[in-house]
This record gives sequence, structure tokens and C-alpha cells, in this order.
Amino acid sequence: MLDAIRNGGAEEYEKILSSDLDRQALFARFSAYGEFCEGYDCLLDTEGRYAANMVVELAPGRSIRFIRLNSALLCHGNENDEVPELLVGARQFTIPRENGEEVVALIHHPLNWFKDKAQVLQYLRSRARLLVSGHEHNPKVVVEQFEEGADFMMLAAGATVPSKSEAIYVFTYNIIEFDWDPDRDALKVTIHPRVWNPQKTQFENDPVRLGGVEPWYLLECPNFRSGVIKKMDNATANQAAAEDVAREPVIEMVAQAEPIQEDLQVTPQNPGYRLELLRFFRDLTEGERLRILISLDAISPDSDDRMTQALERRLFDWLIRQGKIDNVRRLIDECIFSKKQGGEV
Repeated sequence: MLDAIRNGGAEEYEKILSSDLDRQALFARFSAYGEFCEGYDCLLDTEGRYAANMVVELAPGRSIRFIRLNSALLCHGNENDEVPELLVGARQFTIPRENGEEVVALIHHPLNWFKDKAQVLQYLRSRARLLVSGHEHNPKVVVEQFEEGADFMMLAAGATVPSKSEAIYVFTYNIIEFDWDPDRDALKVTIHPRVWNPQKTQFENDPVRLGGVEPWYLLECPNFRSGVIKKMDNATANQAAAEDVAREPVIEMVAQAEPIQEDLQVTPQNPGYRLELLRFFRDLTEGERLRILISLDAISPDSDDRMTQALERRLFDWLIRQGKIDNVRRLIDECIFSKKQGGEV
């Protein structure tokens, strides 16, 4: 299937993604990664679409949504950018435009690695305000005007792990800060570049690779201007202004698109939920997770339903909503303790 897609193009890719069996075979290579993602509440979409479940409110009526694009589905380990073989695929070109909301897109490979790079660039420039990519690990930033009143930033990220090359590697990373500029009704992006100093054996500010110690940019945002700024009464506005420096952004984990919408619910906001979710998928095997679900009556012992990560997640969330988080925590502890002792639950 990989050869057929790489030798063909977007049409062959879509044919395989449209087949349930072929698509499952393709995503089977990502089963371990899917469990890893699930634990961090960063779901892997197994339909070949983009994934998105985090919205951050920068100010009332002004927010950014993080979109995750999968560029690794066709990887085989020997691909290169001189003769691109990878594809993003048309079914990831479905990012909605929302009034008052701008998109920050994340993708592993830079655009020059894709056969459909022209289509990807054209689409993202019209739908996203910022694209962050990795893989090449050569930090650089480019800002261009897509059209009047609409900017597009491409940020190539560094990395704190070396490449396979034997060349001297410079360890770098960035902290990216987002804010709303009320005067321009724009997205302010401040980059804090960091680089490893081998003499001091520590990371420090990097004044070279991205144009300064703290380069910042104001991105013109058409979706901001099309949204209504939520009004506050005078007392609330004065308090917000006084606390603006220390104000925490409102981060919302929202429901991610799935084929069966009626089964999908927003993440439970229970204290301790995220830690137990992480431990459930990160620290337990598939068999251990199944035994916990059965012991807490989330699933019948004689059920013959095909167990998937999506179903495990829905059942886990159901247990939390039933007030059984303490039971879940206890059983996870028992499984981990048993493994440490070299036995079984």
C-alpha cells in the first residue's frame, strides 16, 4: 500500500483511506503511538484527518485553536525531500473558519517533503495564522502576507535530540508565547529561542538563529476582526485590566471529531482525571486496561465487541463520570505495584 501511494499520489492515498480495512492496516503501525497520545489527551485521528481538541482563549472573544496534521502516515524510514514521497492528503484540508478564532497548525515534516506541498501551502495560508514544523531541526522563521489584512508565519523548530547525521549537532528549542494585541486586533507571537551551551553545560538564550533573544511578531488576523469581542461591565473590565499581566489563558479541551458523534463527550473535568488518564494508557498494557474496565463493570466479561483505543477512552471517561476515579486509581496502583514485584494482578 505504501508503494502504491508513493508511486501514485493523492488519488491513490484517498482510495486506501476510504477503505476501512486498508485504513486499519495503515494505522496499525501507529498502535503504540496512539496509546502514548491517548495518555496525554492528544488523540490520534485514525480516519486520516487532522486532529484538534485544544482551544485557548487569549481574551474574551479572541482565541486560538491548535490543529495537528499527520505527516508521518506514509513514512518508511528512507524518504527524503529531494524526491518527495509523502502526502498530507485532501481529507486534512477541512479546517473550519471560526469568527474570533485563529488556527495554529502543527506538523512534523516541513512542506518541502510533500508531493502535494503546493496544495498544502495554499490551503494553510488561507486557513492558519501559524505553522510549526520539525524534522529538519534547523530553526528559522518566515512571515509573509497572504493577502491584505492576513499574515502567515512558518516556524521551523529545533530539537533537543540529535539527528542521525554525524555532523556536529546544535541542541535548540523554543518557547512560543501567544497574546492578543487589542490595538491592532492581531495575534502577537513572541519566540523565546534557547540553545545548548556545551561550555556551561546549560541551555541559554539564543540570539542568533531566529533573529534575536526574544523576537516577536504581530500577525494580522481576519478571523479576529470577523468576531465579536465579548463586552464586560465596568467593574469586571477594570479588574481584568488590573490583573492583565498575571492573567492565565482559558484553556478548553473540546470534543474532537469522530465518526460516531453521539458517543463523543467533552473530557470530564474531575480533579486528578488527567493524571489517571495518563497512567491508564502509559503505564498499563492492553490486557491490564481491559481487566480494570471489566472489574468496574464498564464492560461485560463475555462481551465480543472489538476493543479499540477510542472505545477504551469512552469507557474510561464513563467510569470517571460515574464517580469511580478512586477505584480506577486504586486498580492502576495495584497493576503497577504488581509489575514492580514481578507478578501479575
